[in-house]
Amino acid sequence: MRISRTERIMFLLIGIISLLMIGNIGLFLRMNQLQTRIVNLIEPFERPQGLDVGSKAPTFSLADENGKEFSLSDYLGTNLMLAFFSTNCPQCQSMYPVVAEFVDENNEITFLMISRGSPDVHRQIVRKYEYNFPILNGNDDVFEKYMVPGTPWFYFLDYEGMVVHQGTGNSLEDLERLIGGEASS
Repeated sequence: MRISRTERIMFLLIGIISLLMIGNIGLFLRMNQLQTRIVNLIEPFERPQGLDVGSKAPTFSLADENGKEFSLSDYLGTNLMLAFFSTNCPQCQSMYPVVAEFVDENNEITFLMISRGSPDVHRQIVRKYEYNFPILNGNDDVFEKYMVPGTPWFYFLDYEGMVVHQGTGNSLEDLERLIGGEASS
């Protein structure tokens, strides 16, 4: 039986298509291996997700908007909501009145804000929102120690300075959840 020219071309095309499919499978497997290696290399550079619940909050000593020094030890013996803000963060700016409302409604909780920004801007915020707590002048060191992934970021600390809850807060409900037992991140 003789194979026609058309049949030979068909067998040749089927062979080429089969080789291309095998090649594609090999490329797919190799790309998957490379992706896994890249992910493993990038992991150490991922943004922090905050301190672990149950861990001891790092100590700090920072000046407020008027130059008075405060440290974490000043707040031991209280339930403390520690807020990390930045004056150039739009979400933080929208949270200033929410923080004032939260503080008014939760007078059994001490509130302390650590913020990136100038003391002049911090003084303006304290006056505008009638805060009865200081805004401490934050720096890279304290933001790194607290592994703050972005702002606004909150820690609820117990009487001994242990992290009870942590997470982002974009509303009054988020802040209430943080003191009530559910972290929002």
